[in-house]
Amino acid sequence: MTEFERVPFTDFGGSGTHTIHFAHANGFPVASYRKLAGHLAEGFRVIGMDARPMWPGSQPQELCTWRQGAEDIIRFLEWRGTGPVVGMGHSFGGVCTLLAAQLRPDLFKALVLVEPVVLPKWVYTISGALPHSFMRHLSPVASKALKRRDEWPSRKEMFSYFRSKEFFARLDDETLYDYLNAVAIDVDGRSRLAYSKQWETRVFVTIESPYSALRTLDMPMLALRGQYSDTIRPEVWQRWRDGNRKPAHRFVEVAGAGHLLPLEYPSRVDHEVRQFLATALT
Repeated sequence: MTEFERVPFTDFGGSGTHTIHFAHANGFPVASYRKLAGHLAEGFRVIGMDARPMWPGSQPQELCTWRQGAEDIIRFLEWRGTGPVVGMGHSFGGVCTLLAAQLRPDLFKALVLVEPVVLPKWVYTISGALPHSFMRHLSPVASKALKRRDEWPSRKEMFSYFRSKEFFARLDDETLYDYLNAVAIDVDGRSRLAYSKQWETRVFVTIESPYSALRTLDMPMLALRGQYSDTIRPEVWQRWRDGNRKPAHRFVEVAGAGHLLPLEYPSRVDHEVRQFLATALT
């Protein structure tokens, strides 16, 4: 048995000559994106590997850098024998996909980065200089993740809890259920997060700078940002977009959306991806 025979992944099906590999955000297993994948599958084959936090028996201490996530994507694509794919990723998954393309450009035809974690450069300087145990308390998202609630008496109460959160306000009920069905397990009559808060925190404190890959990669790339993103700051987005001189790179900001853009507006993301790939893959 190879390593990847135990790694969970989703084959969303679809048709067409091109395959899209979708890499998910921290805390959002790939099956959370069922609606978006359903749209994309009308013209593309769509698959997605779950990252290490969802692997059976995996431990948070295994992850020291997001580059490992990139290497996992590379090994998965080699194992699947897909040939070059369209590498698509959201947030953490976007950066891992970008880094994978930098390491193995032969495995990718084009990139679609949806709300990738592109932070001010000083953040990566600080995070690289400090131990993970310190960053766990210094990083607002990491400290919040470590304190998050992770168990409920029932799936219904779990749904009500997330439904009340502002962060999920733009998700419709069906998509929120997709997320819960992907991230939750039922144990002894109670619902809990299968994607543990310890793993989620570990991902947040092992961030990797995307700037080298963004500077050197020339393959076609689409970057999507939500108008109300709390991850890509407006000044960072403008600096990234204005400083880019690669004609094969396209930047689109989606009005009314936040960091959960592919879950909030899957049909709009599908539209932008199709427009981009119609040119990028010719």
